[in-house]
Amino acid sequence: MIVNRTGEGRQRAKAAGKKLGRKGQPEEKIQLAIYLWEKRNENKYSIVDIVTSTGVPKATLYKKIKDMEKENRSNL
Repeated sequence: MIVNRTGEGRQRAKAAGKKLGRKGQPEEKIQLAIYLWEKRNENKYSIVDIVTSTGVPKATLYKKIKDMEKENRSNL
């Protein structure tokens, strides 16, 4: 009974345009992390260094890199 009501409430909120779930990382931080990753041969940064300096989680960085590489392959 409670599960049904909460599910209906989530559906109504979604229909009203409410964002559900946790907020993501700021896009500026992610872009900085990706930039540092692209320049890793020049600046000698490791993934751990990039994660520590930008605050972007390692999993998020790897996911964005994977998405970016997938997009680049599809554009070829």
